Amino acid sequence: MGKEIIFILIALMLHGCASFVPQDIEPGLEKNKHYKRDMIISEGNLSASGVIVLPKKDSYQIKVKAKGELDLFTMESCHRVESIENAWEKLGIKPKGWFKRKSKNEIVTEYKPVEGIETGDLACPLRLAAYEKTNKRHSWGFIDFRDDSMKLEMTMKCAGVFSMERGVSVCQSKTGTLQEIQFKKKVYSSKKGTCPELITSDRKTFRFKIQSGECLYRFREDSREGHSLRLTTLGFDGILIREK
Repeated sequence: MGKEIIFILIALMLHGCASFVPQDIEPGLEKNKHYKRDMIISEGNLSASGVIVLPKKDSYQIKVKAKGELDLFTMESCHRVESIENAWEKLGIKPKGWFKRKSKNEIVTEYKPVEGIETGDLACPLRLAAYEKTNKRHSWGFIDFRDDSMKLEMTMKCAGVFSMERGVSVCQSKTGTLQEIQFKKKVYSSKKGTCPELITSDRKTFRFKIQSGECLYRFREDSREGHSLRLTTLGFDGILIREK
């Protein structure tokens, strides 16, 4: 039992060596305040608002629909940071018809994970950000990726939505709100850094309050199979109003 707990803690400490400025913070608005990720993210037949978990693939065609014009688009992982000015012009979707112009708030970008660095059971999500120069209608997104080695299943109640999760999961909600996850069997749990403790009486059902910004948790089954799961929580303090 002790070795398994040590294994989880080491895995968490190895995650996220690169430091970064959280992309859901806009310095010109309110210092150190996290805003809800709500850009529309699509890949294949999957689509979500702000947060999405994608299946493992060698290459992704990620479509982004921002809340304002894409004057600057950034994409950051644990391995690299890419920034593109006038992204709507360079990566914009080619419209049908001779006289139609590219939409200034939609792009498609390719992402090929680097094997061994951006893949594996250690978390290496993509953090997306879209910045508009004039009207400041910024928006953000978060993408995590499934891993075939992570097979632990759980049920999750996150921000009023009930879902069945397997291996990799993300929960975004207002800072301070209470959420719940539940496993069929007892699990060991660990957290990264200063993330809040998980509340449990039976090691099957866990309740926790969402902390502002990102938090990472890892769970491992208390059984011979030892299946694992990682959960990222995203706490936001406010929601931007973008109507002119």
